[in-house]
Amino acid sequence: MKITSLKGVEELHILTALWIQNNQLAEVKELKNLTKLTQLSVQSNRLVSIEELDNFTNLKYLYLDKNQVTKVKSFEKLHELIELGLRNNLPICFRIGGK
Repeated sequence: MKITSLKGVEELHILTALWIQNNQLAEVKELKNLTKLTQLSVQSNRLVSIEELDNFTNLKYLYLDKNQVTKVKSFEKLHELIELGLRNNLPICFRIGGK
């Protein structure tokens, strides 16, 4: 069974790692208050854009591979980020930041 919604996960405030790859997620807005996350993997879903990154100041590992991402907004606050995966998204060129 594939996950299509993250409803309810927003209550897991002390969560530090979340691996939800190989599902059918089109958005991850429910994650915006999970500020303790250090690892997030949303590979192989149906994501088109990621705009909820501002709150993830503790994030060290972020994997967005194999989605349909064309826009990633705001890496400025991700000072702890060590590894970023963006392979196999559409198109090959990304717009990072801005409007």
